[in-house]
Amino acid sequence: MLAVREARVLEDGRVGALIDIGRPEAPTEAEVDFIIFVDEDGRYLIDDLVEGLEDQVPPAAGTPAP
Repeated sequence: MLAVREARVLEDGRVGALIDIGRPEAPTEAEVDFIIFVDEDGRYLIDDLVEGLEDQVPPAAGTPAP
């Protein structure tokens, strides 16, 4: 995980955020996913996932490369 950004509380109380994820096979590129979390007993668990958004939402500027 390279960056967590644009986190927001959704209308139904869940929390969503854009996550920039590095890939070992392409260290200069990042995948962008929108992950939705739900609070269960004080812990946030992944409830839904939208993958591969890098064509629509570019990775954060200055995302570090390993």
